[in-house]
Amino acid sequence: MTFVRVYDLRSDHDLIKHMQQASLTRPDAGLALEPALVGSDDWWALIQKGALSQSIVEGVIRRVYWASMGDWPEFEVESANGDLSQWTREGDISRYVEGLQVRMGFVRHPWKEQLVNQMAATHSSLVIFVEIEESSLRSDPRAPGPGGIGLR
Repeated sequence: MTFVRVYDLRSDHDLIKHMQQASLTRPDAGLALEPALVGSDDWWALIQKGALSQSIVEGVIRRVYWASMGDWPEFEVESANGDLSQWTREGDISRYVEGLQVRMGFVRHPWKEQLVNQMAATHSSLVIFVEIEESSLRSDPRAPGPGGIGLR
């Protein structure tokens, strides 16, 4: 089976810039500066060395939907053992189609200490790549909710 890389955090310069700005300048937002500033050369080196471990999720896209107020693109993955997990659709959101195979990598990076209670978690699961089975199928990229087109 051939996979197509639909998202790579290394290429998402705007997101990295915004995450770094929040981490460096806002006490009420962002990820911790330890073990390294997210997206920095030091951060990528920690992943490469395994000091900041990368986890892989593989499975089938079971559901493609709009979360929050019908304006946030998400999808659900079912792994081979039946575990379900939900993720934001990163990159070209139309490439996420129910029934296609998906493989993605993520790292767990700690939130700033003052945000842990607010986030109800100690770490963010930060997607670093998404690969989806090659296919000509596409899902509708238009959001039905606020800011969308009002699809029903």
